[in-house]
Amino acid sequence: MTNRPHTSLTTAPARTVAIAGDRRRGLAARGGLAFTLALALAAASCTQGDANDSGTAGTTMRGTAQGGAGGGAPAAGGHGGSAQPSATGGAAGADSGTAGAGGQPSSNGGAGLAGAGGGIAATGGTAGAGAQPSGGSSGGTPTATGGQAGSGPVVGSGGAAPGTGVGGAPAMGGSAGAGGAPASGGGAGGGAGSGGSPGGPIVLGSGGTRPSGSGGTGGTIAAVPGMVSTTNSAGSSTTVRVDGALTDDTFAFYQPLGSNGRSCGSCHLPDQAMSLTPAGALAIFNATDGNDPLFRPVDGAVSPLADVSTVDARRTAYAMLLSKALIRVGLPIPANADFDLVAVNDPYGYASAAELSLFRRPLPAANLRFLSTVMWDGREGTATGTDAATLLRLALLTQADDATLGHAQGGTVGAPNLSEIADFELGIYTAQASSTTAGPLDALQAFGGPLPLVQQNFFAGINDPALSGMSFDPNVFSTYAAWAATTDVGADADARRQIARGEQLFNTRTFTVTGVAGLNTPDQPSVTATCSFCHDAPGAGSSSSPRFFDIGLTTGAKITADLPSYTLRERSTGTQVIVSDPGRALITGAFKDVSTFKVPTLRGLAGRAPYFHNGSAGSLSGVVAFYNAKFAIGLTTDERAALTAFLASL
Repeated sequence: MTNRPHTSLTTAPARTVAIAGDRRRGLAARGGLAFTLALALAAASCTQGDANDSGTAGTTMRGTAQGGAGGGAPAAGGHGGSAQPSATGGAAGADSGTAGAGGQPSSNGGAGLAGAGGGIAATGGTAGAGAQPSGGSSGGTPTATGGQAGSGPVVGSGGAAPGTGVGGAPAMGGSAGAGGAPASGGGAGGGAGSGGSPGGPIVLGSGGTRPSGSGGTGGTIAAVPGMVSTTNSAGSSTTVRVDGALTDDTFAFYQPLGSNGRSCGSCHLPDQAMSLTPAGALAIFNATDGNDPLFRPVDGAVSPLADVSTVDARRTAYAMLLSKALIRVGLPIPANADFDLVAVNDPYGYASAAELSLFRRPLPAANLRFLSTVMWDGREGTATGTDAATLLRLALLTQADDATLGHAQGGTVGAPNLSEIADFELGIYTAQASSTTAGPLDALQAFGGPLPLVQQNFFAGINDPALSGMSFDPNVFSTYAAWAATTDVGADADARRQIARGEQLFNTRTFTVTGVAGLNTPDQPSVTATCSFCHDAPGAGSSSSPRFFDIGLTTGAKITADLPSYTLRERSTGTQVIVSDPGRALITGAFKDVSTFKVPTLRGLAGRAPYFHNGSAGSLSGVVAFYNAKFAIGLTTDERAALTAFLASL
């Protein structure tokens, strides 16, 4: 892989935790107005519900509509919160205005938060006051007044007469009810109808977003092209792209730009939180006998020289990819290093000073707007200062170029393809959307799921006093603050309180950190910290400044039998260490940076195990156990469970 110049860094002054303070964790206004993709999420969840094709009114649920045969569009919520979509052709949601034909009108909005800039009318809706939709005859005449101003009415497009076996056809092109003017910047066309396919990408509107296109007939709402929802052990995660389709093979991101058939999408899959999991890799291997472009000796195998002549040989060669979804990164000892490579112990017989074999997890190609560092060791660049957004984009361009040269074994990529890849990645967000125990993570005034991330305020150093000039605020997450005081009863309510408790522990539980390179110094041998001390970016949990730490993942018992190890000696002192990965030291050449790595973003964790740069923790409970032991935090069994549940909800 081509080596590029890198930004030199000095360790930022340590921060002092104060369990108090206001925060920059508010939601950013897009064009001064709230932004939400509630329609998109409602559409996706509808595909999992029971469709009523019999023409009876659908059942309205929070976040999941079991639609009848109609084509009305759900109302959008505001402030990144959850919207309660109305069932198409059925009962209207709590944020909607009048109901679709065949359903009952809901109360006029009020339960959700209206998107700034007005409501959104479905252009495929029924006519205004007193009009009957053409698709059905029963259910009464919808009221003329629509919803409250700001929420706007959302009307159904056709209902089904009771007793008929098939729902009526949606009304075509009805006019909006009173108060239903489209929000400024909203997408053309009405919302996707029951069973209809959206006609285009998710459209950013000032007050809401919606897929453009006309409604169809049928029982379920079709998925939105800019969104993929996937189940995982903790519930389900959702990945969205805000400015177009997410899975389109014509995009440069999915094009094989090198010589071995690989693309960016080979290792960054939407159904795996834009990363890669062992289960995902194994499924691809089994389906192709290990011949998919993912499996290439250059870095997918334990050695570029590994035997891949048979299925069994390939299974052995790609063992690290199949067991922990690890990619081999080959880097040399830099020419300016102040240390020497004394010995190499590579079980695969390949590594040398010219190319160390480093096995690392693919970082997710999502939520990149919150990055201050690109790649585990920062080799593709860092982003700080007032021009951080430009620097981040340049780092992503460099990364795409280097990945094509190395992983895809390609040549010149070309500026247009690189720009398309970087812009595509910057528009993707992923997060856990539902919990197997707590239900929808945007319910009851919580802000789970990817939608709040789209609006989340962020700038380089936003919570680093050395860069922002503001005091450090440990309350990085307030995603589930509303659940902390809930008095509801039941297993789901208990699960919500547990998640809220975990959030509080993440923000405020203090412990002492010692012996961590990149943080502790001779002048500051111990630091009082919280989890949010390092994962300080509000709402995202990344590091708002480019900082690298050694938390003890590359030495001692962490050097498992399947990993190479390297003995390094500092020239000035003679100090020696044995590590499985020198980390950032291979970029800076500084012995003090041995085994230091970036702080990763925490959103979408449940969908992309295993964890840490080397996949050494197979579960989130394992991550919590590691930190609890490493820093003697003293978490009780219940506290460990709460913190694990919170991490799984991100």
